[in-house]
Amino acid sequence: MAAQDIRGRRQRVAAGGITFGIHILLLALLLFAPGRDRTPAPRADIVPITLTDEPPSPPPPRQRARVSRPRVHAVTIVPRPTPSAPAPLPPPMVIVPLAIPAPAATGIGGAGNGGAGNGSGGGGGAGGAGDGTPPQRIGGRITDRDYPRELSDAGISGTVSVRYRVGIDGRARDCTITRSSGSAALDAHTCALIERRFRFRPSRDAGGRPVPSIIVENHSWIMPPPEPEAAAKDR
Repeated sequence: MAAQDIRGRRQRVAAGGITFGIHILLLALLLFAPGRDRTPAPRADIVPITLTDEPPSPPPPRQRARVSRPRVHAVTIVPRPTPSAPAPLPPPMVIVPLAIPAPAATGIGGAGNGGAGNGSGGGGGAGGAGDGTPPQRIGGRITDRDYPRELSDAGISGTVSVRYRVGIDGRARDCTITRSSGSAALDAHTCALIERRFRFRPSRDAGGRPVPSIIVENHSWIMPPPEPEAAAKDR
């Protein structure tokens, strides 16, 4: 009996040792199994999060419309002058009709010197300037030698009525035709001679000051009649 008890006890101890060894082996297999991470997993920290509404995004900046600047031009502002006493009016021009002897044309073909024909003074009267004096011609004249040869040969003649101004310097200017001779060339030739040659002692007012004046006159360009000998030869 005692021997059987001892044998049974040994069997139980052996069975318990085998069971313990099996548990140790299984634990070792679990701990050292290949591919298993033996590092303990980190513990996740739990952080409380407060949820808030996202603030609205600011509106985009307003784009200013490009406005072209107007070009500025400097303007000089002249102050209005203070009214002063009216300036004295200039003395009136003296309008003087003159009688000018007309140049006689040389006969057609240049034969003879004509002396026939006198220019008659034209005009519309003299505009007085108080007790002043009218202008007096002191230089320059038109003679028969001034008759353009081509016009003489063509038999062109006539009377030219002119109007021109005499300045305080005594020169004739601004000659205009008031009545044509019928030939524009003869009219222009007459005015050109007047402005180029005529010189005057200027008109003066009552105070003796020189003043401008206007002169109106006629200039006649007359073809002389043929001489008796020339007329007889023509017959």
